[in-house]
Amino acid sequence: MMAAASSAVVSAPLLLRFPKRSLNGAMPTLSPITCGPRDNRGPMIRGRTLSTEAILAIQALKRASGDEAKIDAIISGPISRLIKSDLLASLAELQRQDKPQLALKVFLATRRELWYRPDPILYAQMVSALSRNRMGTEIDVLVSDLIKEQEGKNETFMNDIRGIARLVKALLAAGKGEAVKEIYGLMKRGGCQPDEYLFRLLIRGLRRLGEMDAADEVERDFKVWFDGGVGAEPFKKPVADNRNSPTPLRIKENISFPTTAFAFLPSFSLGLEGIISSVLPPPQPPLRLRSPGKSSRTQNIK
Repeated sequence: MMAAASSAVVSAPLLLRFPKRSLNGAMPTLSPITCGPRDNRGPMIRGRTLSTEAILAIQALKRASGDEAKIDAIISGPISRLIKSDLLASLAELQRQDKPQLALKVFLATRRELWYRPDPILYAQMVSALSRNRMGTEIDVLVSDLIKEQEGKNETFMNDIRGIARLVKALLAAGKGEAVKEIYGLMKRGGCQPDEYLFRLLIRGLRRLGEMDAADEVERDFKVWFDGGVGAEPFKKPVADNRNSPTPLRIKENISFPTTAFAFLPSFSLGLEGIISSVLPPPQPPLRLRSPGKSSRTQNIK
């Protein structure tokens, strides 16, 4: 009996319902629906987007803004339970939304994690976020904490030259000359080996901020570093042809070649004119062609 019922169900025709078409009307058409990102903002950290837990934690922090007790409870609760990638993504999102106070709380929570290692890029991003909101006092406290954290240690922080350059650039943009000098002192005590770009960045940035003595000290260190045979050329200050003219600065340099550079030329002792005359072929006389039908006239082609 059950077999008969199943066969009846299988053999039952499938009823399809189509929209009715009128005599004068057209068939209904489907409008395509395209979905995409809500803005043109790219991925924050290597293609990772915010997880649901990170979004909920950020929303909870923003709702509790102004209440320090609630913020501390959220930091010790949902924020501390986030994994490393979600915590860093939440920090970057708060910095992007210009929430410096909340971002600073999350940054301090990040420093308490077991996996945390001092990263100059994280400090540079935090300094940039604080600088956009004119929080200079917090920048000084942050740099002071960094100095205390790294004093007497020789870790990967000093080996990340690119990250230190970003940190120095962020501090220079914030107008923190004293902080830049403290970072440079930490670099010297920690045995950091900067490159030419970092030296030039420090010298020009300190001069722009009016720290002439510190800039001269960095320039002397740069000359010592260059004399070791590592750099490309010693640092030269640009000299203007006319300080009152609106034209850009031009660097005056005396270019000299060794005497053996053009030794293969026989007329090297004659100077530049002799070199040009020996390399270039002598000028040829103009070609004189006879005009057709007029043998007495000529045409000069130069």
